[in-house]
Amino acid sequence: MTTQIGNPFPMFYDLRGRPLDRGKVYIGAVGQDPQLAPVPVFADMALTNAVSQPITTIGGVLSRDGQPIFAFVADQQYSIRVTDADGAVVFYAAAAN
Repeated sequence: MTTQIGNPFPMFYDLRGRPLDRGKVYIGAVGQDPQLAPVPVFADMALTNAVSQPITTIGGVLSRDGQPIFAFVADQQYSIRVTDADGAVVFYAAAAN
């Protein structure tokens, strides 16, 4: 049996293509501004371990208390905004999944 090793966490990059450090990720209701209409985000598939927003990035991965985390939402679609440490928008989607 062969197992491929890879990064299990999604990566976020700055506008220059480098791993986003000290960025902020906002997750919201589909079709709405995620900063104004946030939805609950969780660090586990069972949706029991809530994550506060905005979610910060370290080295391009979502983090909480300096540790990489996964992010889950109850709905299949959501809006997302990613900003860099200076607040510049790196990525925005009104509907993502």
